[in-house]
Amino acid sequence: MVTCVARKVNSLRKAHTPVEILKVVTPGLLKTPIKEFEIKIPQKVEVIHSSKHYIVVNKPPFVLSQQPDKKSWYKNHNYSPPIIVNLLPKVLESENAKDIHYKLPVRYYTVQRLDSCVTGGIVLATDKYAAKMFSRNLREGGNAGFPLSRKYVAKVPHLTNNERFHHGLFKLDGAISYLRRVDENHFIVQLITGKKHQVRKLFKEALDKPIYNDYKYGGDMILNKGLQITLHCGYIKTQVGMQLQEHIIPIPEGFRLIWGESIDGNGIFGQNIIDMLRQDWSSEIKVCLKKLKQQEEKSPNNRLIVVT
Repeated sequence: MVTCVARKVNSLRKAHTPVEILKVVTPGLLKTPIKEFEIKIPQKVEVIHSSKHYIVVNKPPFVLSQQPDKKSWYKNHNYSPPIIVNLLPKVLESENAKDIHYKLPVRYYTVQRLDSCVTGGIVLATDKYAAKMFSRNLREGGNAGFPLSRKYVAKVPHLTNNERFHHGLFKLDGAISYLRRVDENHFIVQLITGKKHQVRKLFKEALDKPIYNDYKYGGDMILNKGLQITLHCGYIKTQVGMQLQEHIIPIPEGFRLIWGESIDGNGIFGQNIIDMLRQDWSSEIKVCLKKLKQQEEKSPNNRLIVVT
């Protein structure tokens, strides 16, 4: 494996933009002649949807969902951490944000988080009440507050028809996810709970199919470092009062190479994936949660429980 090269700036005070140079180490997976490409940091973020109480932002990789520990950050980086809420004001003040429904300045409250290497939709509340209601919904498994559903697209190495998992409810180390297989390489995952590295651990430990480029969990490498993996929050559904909203989130521009033929030139997944993202699984999940409770009562110490 080739070590990732970073062009360093001499001082944090200089105006130079840090650049990461990423190398393609398995071009056969992508069917591309491209050998390397540059990523400027920090990245732009795109506002997918805006309303009175929240916005949906398409997070690129390298951008953080929340403030890191600065002491450890600066041991490994020579630039300030690119945090999504700090990048938003420039976006909202630009010509592309004329339809934003609220006035600046506004404070943003992080409702959900994505790992730095994961792309896709993030909900940011624009008032304390909305933040509290979204957080309550996530904390109580969808049974209170403002309903918020999140679905991820995961691309993994080839899964044959003979391998056992096609769909079901998985509980691993207390984290609950509902999976559906799309084809031999793609899964859709709906989160029931929200825990650190929940989906990444699930594919590694429950299915033995680590996500592509997920260096931390043993995934097959496409690029020379796991700064972006093939896991994307591609669907968010919210309900505030009577307003029900669905959001399909494309792969951010500039970060589409790793997905190969899974997406088109606009970062949109194939229709089979889009159709599955839009499916309502609430009744199936409700049945599975009842079965899960019964199974937990029989064997409460199980680290992994699968219900179909």
